[in-house]
Amino acid sequence: MKHAVALGLALGLLAYGSAFAQATKTYAEPNGRFTLNYPAKWPADLMSKTGDVDSQIVVGGADAECWFYGFDRPEWASARPTDVRRTFKEPFSESKLIDSFSGRLLSTGDNSVPKLVTSSVETVNGWPVQFGEIQAGATKLMVSVQARPGFEVRTVCKAYDAKDHSADFRAVTLSLTSPRDAEWEAQAQEWEAKKAAAETEANAKSAAAAPKTPPAGDPAKPGKKRGKIASPVGEP
Repeated sequence: MKHAVALGLALGLLAYGSAFAQATKTYAEPNGRFTLNYPAKWPADLMSKTGDVDSQIVVGGADAECWFYGFDRPEWASARPTDVRRTFKEPFSESKLIDSFSGRLLSTGDNSVPKLVTSSVETVNGWPVQFGEIQAGATKLMVSVQARPGFEVRTVCKAYDAKDHSADFRAVTLSLTSPRDAEWEAQAQEWEAKKAAAETEANAKSAAAAPKTPPAGDPAKPGKKRGKIASPVGEP
C-alpha cells in the first residue's frame, strides 16, 4: 500500500510539474514542512518572520512573484488528514477568503477595498487548495489557502507587467508538497477503509435485527386456523 501511495503522489507531482512551460527549481522550506517548484528564471528568497507568520518565502522576479506565508497550527497537529481535507474542501465565502489575507498579507499600497472576482477549489493528491482572484483598485492578485495537519500555507501572487502569469501562479501553488504526504495519505486511506467497514457491519446488524414480516396472504399465518377449502368442482 505504501508503495502504491508513493507512486500516486509521484505521478501527481509529475503532472503538475509539467504545467510549467520552462525549467524549474525546487525550494524546501527551512522548517521542513513543505517544498515547492517554481520557474528556474525566478529567484527564491526567505524573508524575516513577522507576527504569526513563521515562514515567508518569495519566488519571482521583476515581472511577477508569489509570496508563500507559512503558519504553524499546533491545534491541528493531531488532526486526522481526512478532517483537514474536509475543512478545506468546501469553498470559502468571499469574506472568509479575503479575511485570510487581511492587513499586511494583502497590502496594495492604496486604500482600495479588495473584492473577490472568482474563486475555485482544486484538489491535488487529495489535498484541497482554495483559489481566489482578488481585485483591489488597479491591482489584481491570485491568492490561495491550503493546509496539512499542523500547518497552513497562504499564497499571494502578483504580476508587475502586462502579461498573463496565471498559469505559472497556479502551477507553483499546486506544486506544494510535504515530506509527510505519503504518510498522511496512508492514514487517510486506512481511516476511510475502517469507516466503510464499520458502516457495512452496522448495516448488517440492523438488517439482522429487523422483524421478519411474513408474505401477504399467507394462509399459515400464526393465530389463524386453516379452514376447509372448497373444491372448485364441488363435492363428489
